[in-house]
Amino acid sequence: MPKKTNRPKNASRNVTSVSELRATRAVDAITPAFVDWCRQTEDVPAEDVLVLLGPVKVLVAAYFHASPSSEPTNFEPVPFGLVLAEILGANGEDVANFSFDAILFYLEFLGASGLWTGTDDDFNAVDDLFHMDEERSLLAITAPELTAAEELAALAGTGLAQRLEKLLRWLGEGKP
Repeated sequence: MPKKTNRPKNASRNVTSVSELRATRAVDAITPAFVDWCRQTEDVPAEDVLVLLGPVKVLVAAYFHASPSSEPTNFEPVPFGLVLAEILGANGEDVANFSFDAILFYLEFLGASGLWTGTDDDFNAVDDLFHMDEERSLLAITAPELTAAEELAALAGTGLAQRLEKLLRWLGEGKP
């Protein structure tokens, strides 16, 4: 017979994903350096700096979920851009603008303090996402219009399709 819990039926659970937990811990590890940098360069009080880290933690958690990374000091441009666009698009204009500014400020900190652990090319590409002119959008990706025959031809050229075809030929009508 299952044990009864003392929790009411309508009590909500606080569920945190592994990505969120990893992101929080990773960002918390460099928070003291960020607070010091903000005080020295911009004279920002520590309480305000901690508010700035809210959107950064959301971004890092989404980035950890989208990529195999575990460092909040190194971002690859494409997954970073996709995650950034998703986060900014999911909120109202005021929250999106605040998040944009907070994340940009965090990136400036990583670059200025020497804590960026990725390549210079990755840093420049990520930084460029924040400094694009208004006519361009964040990673506007347009999928080409393909016919069914073109899709099949492209798929047939992949290693996975070739292995699958070999397997199916080997199986034939079936193997004992």
